Amino acid sequence: MKTALSRSITGERIYIFGLVLLAISLPLSKFMISVSQFIIVGGWLLNTKTGKRLVQFFQMPSAWMLPAIYLLFIIGTIYSTDLDHALKELRIKLPLLILPLVISTAPALSRRQWNYVIIFFIASVIVASGISTYILATNDVLDTRNISPFISHIRFGLMLSLAFFACIYYARKTMLWSLKLLTILLAAWILVFLILLESVTGLGITVSLGILMLIYMIFKKGKTWVRFTSFIALLGIGLFAFIFASQVIDEELEAPEVDFSDLEKTTSRGNPYYHDTTSTWHENGHYIYLYICEPELKKAWNKRSDIPYSGMDKKDQVLKYTLIRFLNSKGYKKDADAVQRLSKKEVEAIENGIANINYMQRSSLRARLSQIIYEYKNYQQHGDPSGHSVMQRLEYWKAAKGIIQENPWRGVGTGDINNAFNQQYKEMNSQLDKEFRLRAHNQYLRIGATIGLTGLALFLFFLFYPVLAARAWEEPLFIAYLFIVLMSMITEDTLETQAGATFFAFFYAFLLWSRRSIFTKY
Repeated sequence: MKTALSRSITGERIYIFGLVLLAISLPLSKFMISVSQFIIVGGWLLNTKTGKRLVQFFQMPSAWMLPAIYLLFIIGTIYSTDLDHALKELRIKLPLLILPLVISTAPALSRRQWNYVIIFFIASVIVASGISTYILATNDVLDTRNISPFISHIRFGLMLSLAFFACIYYARKTMLWSLKLLTILLAAWILVFLILLESVTGLGITVSLGILMLIYMIFKKGKTWVRFTSFIALLGIGLFAFIFASQVIDEELEAPEVDFSDLEKTTSRGNPYYHDTTSTWHENGHYIYLYICEPELKKAWNKRSDIPYSGMDKKDQVLKYTLIRFLNSKGYKKDADAVQRLSKKEVEAIENGIANINYMQRSSLRARLSQIIYEYKNYQQHGDPSGHSVMQRLEYWKAAKGIIQENPWRGVGTGDINNAFNQQYKEMNSQLDKEFRLRAHNQYLRIGATIGLTGLALFLFFLFYPVLAARAWEEPLFIAYLFIVLMSMITEDTLETQAGATFFAFFYAFLLWSRRSIFTKY
């Protein structure tokens, strides 16, 4: 009896250690994400009541809804022809089966133990953001989305967003002003870092949820000063966003005023300029295809770079067009004098495929928005989204829609999704380069294409049933998490990577079940 009790206590400690380690590992180590789950399962198995709880688990529908999502993909394997890829998909999504099963049947955590897990998660996110900031400060980073060394910047953005609202959660809960101040400062830093990271997904979700919270505070019955402050904050955010977006959009879409009859004919060296007065392409307030002297550009560039003028830059773009756009963005004419005025760092940026001086600015949301607008104009005119992440998604969604239309009810199967996308791109005569022909980048469309609209409907039912059954809308941190995940699934395949699937399954189960018994009949 004593041995069994001792083993149970040891198992519980190992289980809690595994939870903390997983929370730490999510933003810091893909390898430890796997190791920590083995530790969680090991601690769970050592608990003497595991067998009994496992039997009761199958009697409680709320607890096995998330593993049922995993079952949908197993069913999708039955009619797949590519079993190797199907097994890979099932391996990636394994946390959907394991973590809800284990966490919902493990002994309930105390408030202190629960807090340890959340606090260590916040701390690990802060550490990861500090490391990324160090990388940004000490290296010539041309794309700030590459400063996340451990996991995808997109997944990291989601974790930053959850950590932000966890800080807000503790700021509201704690009575100590010192802890309130600390959590508010940490939340402020996370918001600043999201801007540094240029995480459109993470920042967009965080701001959107923040706005919804302010609206809730305005209409919630409570202290007048809280409602008034929330209203002023909401008004300020709206006004700032409107002015900021209007300035960028006007700059990118409004045609510059130029007297085409009074354009200079020759360069300072007497060579003729080429002016394409029929082109409406402009950037940073300057027409791109005015004042071009290619003979001078070619000769001057080849003296400054080992990459030839007619070659490809490091993003596999025709270098001469990258050079022309870059010079234009600085307001330079496109001639030898302009090339000579470029700094060494600017030459390296052009070689690396940076086509606008603003794109060299670190952590510039203005530059990122300008880039998206330019990508959209390019896609509208030429139909080629290759190399442009936002426009590529439009092509991905179009392909996913085509697959669903051809296989509406059961999809193509868990293993055949890659082949289906490749075939669909061919049928669409897509201009996407092969290296950019990826999957849906929308979890809902991805599920619809994989296991059909029937599978998508069941996925949504399995996702929301435990929320309704457990009255989870009363848990603010869980609602923040759920909003983050649901929004991320619009622009990302959240469940198609190890980090994404684990983040989804872990916090769903942890925030919903770790402090309550699944045997409470909701």
